[in-house]
Amino acid sequence: MRLLAIDQGSRDCGAAYFTDDRVEWTRRFSPPDGWPWGRRMRWITDALRAQLSDQEPPDVVAIEDVMFGVNAKTAVAMGEARGWFLCALDYWYPGIRAMAIHPSTVKSAVAAPRSRAGAKQHTKWAIEALTGLTGLSEDEADAVAIGLAAINEIKHAELLARAGIKPAPKPRRRRTRRPGPTSPQLVLGSA
Repeated sequence: MRLLAIDQGSRDCGAAYFTDDRVEWTRRFSPPDGWPWGRRMRWITDALRAQLSDQEPPDVVAIEDVMFGVNAKTAVAMGEARGWFLCALDYWYPGIRAMAIHPSTVKSAVAAPRSRAGAKQHTKWAIEALTGLTGLSEDEADAVAIGLAAINEIKHAELLARAGIKPAPKPRRRRTRRPGPTSPQLVLGSA
């Protein structure tokens, strides 16, 4: 199995290419500062496409899911970048299997703390210890962690299938907060 893992970003993007469990290569794509969003994304995808041109096409692409946190602007930017990459990859490799890997799954794959403080550095140390790779940027280390988390999910699903066990559906998170008096609400039947 060949897997491409992407740590999406519009300023810096990390990518890692796996064959089975082995990391073949990692790259960090950083377009010049000051470019508008579309030009940066085009530069990153062109560089990624050039990197992939000498490789066998991946069977799976794993990309970190967007987690809505404190900063809505960052969540939207990450979602836009994620959509851009998924669209480009589906164009290059029609029908490719895309996996959305939740950030907490990525952190658990490398035993990183769930809090943001220290998680990036811990992820980098863990990836270097697990793979023997050194000198990785944070973006490259994150891409490797995303790839390892995806590989773990694939192997887990295969084990369950061999045992004849259907995986339990992932629980949907429900909003616990009810709309307050200042929340806009649609009132049916009013003009």
